[in-house]
Amino acid sequence: MHMSASHRRSTRLLAWVSALLLTLSYVFSALYQPTAVYAADVTNRRITMGSSREDAETTYAIQFTVPAGTTLGAVRVEFCDGDPIVHTTCVFGAAGDDIPEVDGTGAGTIATESVGSPFAFSGATTCTDPALTAPTNNDRYLEILCNAADTFAGATTFTGTVINVDNPSNATDSPNNPNNTFYARVYIYSDITPPAIANPITATEVVHTGGIAMSTAEQLTITARVQEILEFCVGTTTPAPADCSAMTGNAVNLGVLDFASVDRATTQAVPNQGSVMVRTNAQSGVAIGYIAEQATSGTEHLGSLRVTGAACTAGGGIESDQCINSIGTAQTVVAAGVEAFGMCSFDVDVTSSTGSPTANLTRDGEYNGSCDNSAGNGYAWDESGAYDQIASSATVVNDEMLDLDFSATSDVITPTGLYTVTATFIGTATF
Repeated sequence: MHMSASHRRSTRLLAWVSALLLTLSYVFSALYQPTAVYAADVTNRRITMGSSREDAETTYAIQFTVPAGTTLGAVRVEFCDGDPIVHTTCVFGAAGDDIPEVDGTGAGTIATESVGSPFAFSGATTCTDPALTAPTNNDRYLEILCNAADTFAGATTFTGTVINVDNPSNATDSPNNPNNTFYARVYIYSDITPPAIANPITATEVVHTGGIAMSTAEQLTITARVQEILEFCVGTTTPAPADCSAMTGNAVNLGVLDFASVDRATTQAVPNQGSVMVRTNAQSGVAIGYIAEQATSGTEHLGSLRVTGAACTAGGGIESDQCINSIGTAQTVVAAGVEAFGMCSFDVDVTSSTGSPTANLTRDGEYNGSCDNSAGNGYAWDESGAYDQIASSATVVNDEMLDLDFSATSDVITPTGLYTVTATFIGTATF
């Protein structure tokens, strides 16, 4: 049969188009071959560690959100060292080394649900009491099962805390660097009895997944030093100065002694007093005391109110020498005409305790009173040269000041002269 040239061209065009269509069908067939369908990620996922210190036994607060319409029966949280990619081989060395330990086989305690932050799904209707399956030896995952599978109408958030999880020790993976990353993989199952654990975890019954990066971390030790403080000063300033830098004076004048009366420093025509101020940050407090300086010339009663260089008679009751008898170490009222000298603290002034005011100084009983020379408000003086405490605190003190009064009287036969005594006050803080 003879074909025309035009007919032959039409036949060749038709064959070429058929071949092209056949080729395209193979291409499209290859492009649209069905592939594995992976579950959608859970959102807002995180695990908040109670401590990031390596090898610490701590809490893991778990949170994630599943989409609306999810049917959920169980949750698995798998720990891996390599990466957070779900359905891939979970790489790790050993539980407790490069991933957390949850089973309590090491030094820690088995992981359990927190009573104070129990597991819960927002909007749950049937999965109202999800519970942690007790981990067994060498488990590398946490498994939380619903009491009944639940289909959530809206997006639902899981919250809950697991206690007694041991952070990785990093002994093998990073022995010299506590800053070490590990991972958690979250699997959401539609059934309350998910398939047995495998490595890698299969997609069977898995409806949603998610990866979480976690890390142990170095701890920072911050050091600061507060210097020991003891500011102690003695003078005659009243009222209390702002602090020891403003304390002045070194002399207390009792005036002219008269056997018919008792002279007090604070009731003189020009009243004056002794002032002892202290500031210390010593946690165990401070003690304040004095010693009567011993005269370097003369004899007997060397720490009493006396004339310089005087030869005095030992013992009390002798009033014809140039030493005023000391009242003694027990608080005693000074009686006019019966030669005596003593000291009393009539107040603890705390008006300068600025910043953090304190009122912690307590006066010792023999020196404590109103110093009006009435019963229970008398005077005392230790002339021996031994240390005698007059006040103390059990804790810190901020610019508290002891107000001191001095009192004396002479006998009708007390010799004339200028009588003096020097007291050295000592503040001792216990840090």
